Amino acid sequence: MTENIKLWNQVCVTNPKRTKEFNRGGGFKGTSINPTYNYFRLTEQFGLCGSGWGFDVIKEEYVEGGYISDRDRDIIHVMQINFWYMQGDKKCLIPSKGQTAFVGKNKYGVFTDEEAPKKSLTDAITKAASMLGFGADIFMGMYDDVKYVNDLRATFGKVDAEKLLKQQTPEQKARAAADKIIKAYKDSKSLSDLAEAQERHKATLEALQARYPELDKEVNTVAMQIVEGFNK
Repeated sequence: MTENIKLWNQVCVTNPKRTKEFNRGGGFKGTSINPTYNYFRLTEQFGLCGSGWGFDVIKEEYVEGGYISDRDRDIIHVMQINFWYMQGDKKCLIPSKGQTAFVGKNKYGVFTDEEAPKKSLTDAITKAASMLGFGADIFMGMYDDVKYVNDLRATFGKVDAEKLLKQQTPEQKARAAADKIIKAYKDSKSLSDLAEAQERHKATLEALQARYPELDKEVNTVAMQIVEGFNK
């Protein structure tokens, strides 16, 4: 059982930054996933599109719907695909359909959406991927819980910050370290606090002195200014 839901558990949680709220006719509201984010996650799990995962368009058609005038009906673009992904040497298939209004009517009047085929394909891929667990927290209604979404924002925010830190150059990290020390100095309420801050950051100060003399000079200048301020 654990092996069966291993992939599901890896992909069921969605980054709130990669989602968007939407409203549809009849008062329907929901959350959609950024399609490129979805493709990234599919690539992350299966490999490049076209070799690790992909789709084959089986059929697409334009279907008439309800009347939007006395004579004219709206038209829905429908696309049927076989979504596939590789499990080792095995090619696994998931039939899926997507649809989009091609000709319809909204509060602004009659419209024609020239991007309907592209949207139908995105819809079909998203639905197929959801059967594997991609974006499952959205489709299971967990995004209706404000606390759940806020907790995710905090979690992914921390992860993004850690990734940004890893991507920084040594110079950027040194700059950030110097700024942290300067802040600690400026937060000091007494000479004793300043001495404690200097002791707490002793290893970093020594590293700045050895590798980044300009930053070391800037930090020392701030320390001297604070000492002068306390001695007045």
